[in-house]
Amino acid sequence: MAKGCRVRMTGGVSTLSVSFLLILSGCSLHFPPVLVGDGGIDGGMVCGNGLIDQAESCDDGNKTDGDGCSSACKVEPGWSCSGQPSACEATCGDGIAAGQESCDGSDLRDATCRDLGHPSGSLACNDDCSIDASGCANCNDGVCDFALGETIDNCPADCGFVQLAVGFQTNCALRADGTVWCWGENDYGQLGLDETTAYSAIPVLIPGVGSAIHVDVGGHHVCALVDGDATDRAVWCWGQNNFGQLGNTYLHAQPVPKRAEGLGTDITGLDVGWDVSCAVQSSEREVACWGISRNGLLGCPVVSTASPHPTPFVRTWNEPVEQVSCDAGGCCVRLHDIGQIACWGGNDHGQLGDGTHDSTCVPLVVESISTVAYLNMGDHYACAVDEAGTAWCWGHNDQLEAVPTEPDEDVLSPVSVKGLPPVASIWLGWHHTCATTTEGAAWCWGQNDWGQLGNGVTYPTAQPPVAVQGLDHGVIDAEAGWEHSCALLETGHVQCWGNNDLGQLGNGTTEPSTTPLDVAFP
Repeated sequence: MAKGCRVRMTGGVSTLSVSFLLILSGCSLHFPPVLVGDGGIDGGMVCGNGLIDQAESCDDGNKTDGDGCSSACKVEPGWSCSGQPSACEATCGDGIAAGQESCDGSDLRDATCRDLGHPSGSLACNDDCSIDASGCANCNDGVCDFALGETIDNCPADCGFVQLAVGFQTNCALRADGTVWCWGENDYGQLGLDETTAYSAIPVLIPGVGSAIHVDVGGHHVCALVDGDATDRAVWCWGQNNFGQLGNTYLHAQPVPKRAEGLGTDITGLDVGWDVSCAVQSSEREVACWGISRNGLLGCPVVSTASPHPTPFVRTWNEPVEQVSCDAGGCCVRLHDIGQIACWGGNDHGQLGDGTHDSTCVPLVVESISTVAYLNMGDHYACAVDEAGTAWCWGHNDQLEAVPTEPDEDVLSPVSVKGLPPVASIWLGWHHTCATTTEGAAWCWGQNDWGQLGNGVTYPTAQPPVAVQGLDHGVIDAEAGWEHSCALLETGHVQCWGNNDLGQLGNGTTEPSTTPLDVAFP
């Protein structure tokens, strides 16, 4: 090199190519910029070689994002790096979820309870940056936790309703978690809230009644069958008690559930009628009834006038009893093994089905129907469904309307209901009747002045069977009350229609409806 000359180098060094340019003019050596591997210019550092060069905050020996040291050799948010080559770890507690952290502070990586298989609720983050799912609803745990967002739709296993009971102007439904909810009239404390108010237009939880397996509603009282354990089932009742229908001797309204007295613990069935309650017990061979006593309803000898009888009268049967259904006008049972029904009590309108008007305290077999699959006793009339799906009714015909007799003529023996598809179950109101078909549809007939038949219109006179609008499938049970009707759907929802002056439709209003509306459960 010439004396007085100097060497100047610009750029960096590349392992791929090096070019030199000797510039003699001015006696200087000039090294031009050096190409780096990706065709760019390395401004003095080599990212990804494991050496922390100038302007690099880390170098872990690769040019990959997401491992703490970025492809530009910069420490990524939420990480800390040290050493050479750099070793990086996510920093728990800095509020940034990184690396293997499931969360960090409020940063949940957009995860939700639903992502983890829960129907609803809120996630949180533990101090060790793991997910805390304790705020999520746990569907299938036997509790409908609506405080955590469980609903009939997202958790039907816990929140769906499994049984319906329609009374005079009060309705109740049994939730899958064993809680009982009621709505409508409350003049005798039928809502179990330790008060007698006019009504509730939305369902309320009955306090103190858990682990229920059945509920039924009569005129002004309600009873529930509670499953304490395998050997301790009990009946709890509340509401009107003027005839001892709650099962205790305090003959006044009781707006708080109380355990009925004098029953055994082997109870398999429950039915509540107007002023009377009944239970099937002792391995289905006994029927115990209590409440109003007249016309042989509670056994022999016959008591012709209405009197209270809070102590259960037990009737023993030779055949297992599959079902009991009672009202103030009479009682019937369905015998399991032989498929027959037997009735006793008042018979002023032929509701015992024996062809007479004679009341009796001795059960009489209804001879004209065999292989009965379902039974229901109403206000002075009764109906049954045979195994072929044919509905048969008898008694006071101002409620029947679908049978071929004059409206004011009592039907003393069962006659088939015309105009119905095959039926699975039937429920008797006070002036109309509803049935569930074998295909899961709801049909009603009788009085329709409030739209209680559910076909979108009203009529001033009774009508033959009509299909309930919008309920052509998925119906588990359809029941009739005083001037309204309700249905339980296989989705776990309940819908009601008809008169609503006392909130009996359960939708938060008192407006009637001629078509089904959802009951507003929480």
